[in-house]
Amino acid sequence: MQFGIPTQLIWPRTLDITGRPTAPGMRQVQDIATRAWNFTTALYHKAGGSPWRLDGVRGDVCFVGVSFYREILEANPMLRTSMAQAFTAAGDGYVLRGNSFEWSDSQRERSPHLDSKSAAALIRDVLELYQRQNRRSLPSRLVIHKTSRFSDEEIQGFEAACRIVPQHDFVAFGNRGIQFYRTGDYPPVRGTFVKFSDTEFALYTDGYIPYLRTYPGARIPRPVEIIEHHGDSPWNIVLQEVLALTKMNWNTADFSCSMPITVAFSRKVGEVLAELPQELPPRPEYRYYM
Repeated sequence: MQFGIPTQLIWPRTLDITGRPTAPGMRQVQDIATRAWNFTTALYHKAGGSPWRLDGVRGDVCFVGVSFYREILEANPMLRTSMAQAFTAAGDGYVLRGNSFEWSDSQRERSPHLDSKSAAALIRDVLELYQRQNRRSLPSRLVIHKTSRFSDEEIQGFEAACRIVPQHDFVAFGNRGIQFYRTGDYPPVRGTFVKFSDTEFALYTDGYIPYLRTYPGARIPRPVEIIEHHGDSPWNIVLQEVLALTKMNWNTADFSCSMPITVAFSRKVGEVLAELPQELPPRPEYRYYM
């Protein structure tokens, strides 16, 4: 990252095309064709290309995932740093590092939260980056995803930063262990949802895919749980976008992934940022974090 060169790390066994059986205790590798598709898809994006883009989603909507990570190089074990991952329907992806703050898991909720000032500053940075990449144009709508509930201060800060954007939506994901089944040999169809209220849903992003005539998974799929929604858009639009964003993972050529790209790899991206010294500004392009 320091020299502006995206890199690709490869395990030696990933390049093994002899078909030899995997040694006991080692993770099974995929078949040769799947490895080749995954590898070339990632390299194409790291070279500056967009393998595909979303259909049916407005191109001037900005999707943002907000998350947190621990600073490895800091002596204070309670220090947390916020980060934002921003994506567009055209496939542009960016990563921004926010403010650092102290957070004690033993004294408060386990999931960190931003104060209103830091929340507003993080989203303003996202909007400034969006303008730099889009000829000073603002998005028509900003959608913020988070894997924990929004605090009152976070909502206050996000709304303050979004005043210059015509529309906004804040969506929180959770995991309460809810599961559903259907009769027959296959799990629920991908895209099936259960509505608990106007702001709470269970959405199957994994499941039986009619186009493929099968369920391409090894485990019983669990639905993505939406536990909060604040904003301007109807709930069906919010669900459609969550489903669409599961197809934007360019680390793989799979049909889709379980979580939307805004939050799917927040831990992995955080691990990269955690190794980066504070004095070294992070590159914003998402291809440096894949």
